[in-house]
Amino acid sequence: MNFLHFKSKTITSAAFLLAATALGSRVLGLVRDRILAGKFGAGDELDIYFAAFRIPDLLYNIVIAGAISAAFIPVFISLYTKNKKEAWRAASNFLNISVAFLFEKES
Repeated sequence: MNFLHFKSKTITSAAFLLAATALGSRVLGLVRDRILAGKFGAGDELDIYFAAFRIPDLLYNIVIAGAISAAFIPVFISLYTKNKKEAWRAASNFLNISVAFLFEKES
């Protein structure tokens, strides 16, 4: 089965998929940090990288993880029980707006 074309049949499986991808993101971040520490060692370059990475990481945790778990999932569940097509349209709109916000360029 192709992972990118997987459709969740229940809300529980969708929530599990979201949790698994968040865990995978954390594991890959740990691997990234270990590779960088092995390559650069404890020094100014790595400290600068970690300092610069704090803001994008904070934005990810607040906007994506926080918004999905605190606000979006309950709204999606209530819409899904009423009208499945409208629920998926709302999910698509939310994800499109989130991606546009994250990739917005500064003037």
